[in-house]
Order: sequence, then structure tokens, then C-alpha cells
Amino acid sequence: MSVCEGYRYVYLPTDGTTHVSLQIYFEDWQKKQWTTKGVADWEGGIWKITYQPCVRCAEQLLTRKKQICKP
Repeated sequence: MSVCEGYRYVYLPTDGTTHVSLQIYFEDWQKKQWTTKGVADWEGGIWKITYQPCVRCAEQLLTRKKQICKP
């Protein structure tokens, strides 16, 4: 994932991969933390991306000690 002037984007594979699962965590302008899950499928020469509605993050762990979301 990369950041440029507040916009975030994800690099999708260019190695022949045709299906990618995504789980994205992000923060809105009010510093509220959100998450969504989705998939990207390579079809007809383009990535078709579908995702679930965004939901507020509950407490979850990225590693054993680092929190990525707070209620």
C-alpha cells in the first residue's frame, strides 16, 4: 500500500495472479478507525474489485503487542 497526499492505493500483482483477497484498515478524517474485506479478480484485462461495507474497528492485534484498531 502506498500514500500520496492523503490518497491511499494498493499495488495489485502483475505476475499472472488472477485473484487477490484484501483486508484494509484505515482512519477517516475524524480519526475513527475502519476496516473492510474484499477481493480483486483479473477479468477481461482489468481488475474487478468488490468489497464489503466498511465497519468500525474493534480491538484486534496486528502482532502480539501492536494494536491496529481501537473501539
